[in-house]
Amino acid sequence: MAVRRCCTASPRWRCAPAFPPSATTDALGRHGLGIAREDTRYGTRTEWVFDRTDLSFLGSRSYLTEDTLYGEAGTLLSSLARTGWGVVDRAGELPSKAAGGKDTEQS
Repeated sequence: MAVRRCCTASPRWRCAPAFPPSATTDALGRHGLGIAREDTRYGTRTEWVFDRTDLSFLGSRSYLTEDTLYGEAGTLLSSLARTGWGVVDRAGELPSKAAGGKDTEQS
């Protein structure tokens, strides 16, 4: 599958309507709509997971689609779940705990 031009310069959620969605889960098991990009050159598939109601970004995961030196097809390469976010006034500041947590990533 070719990469759509919009995805090279725009945030991922602007490109989401260009790909057919599928039902999937994020790293925490939350159900959502998945938008996938398959990279046939490296034998990987990356899925972005969005909330079904407000289309907010829940997380992503990447896994192998064919046997490679890194493992067998189906091997999970990375999994990310966004558990919170916040807004700050200046670079380097941290959001207050009331605004949410940090992103968590598993490999």
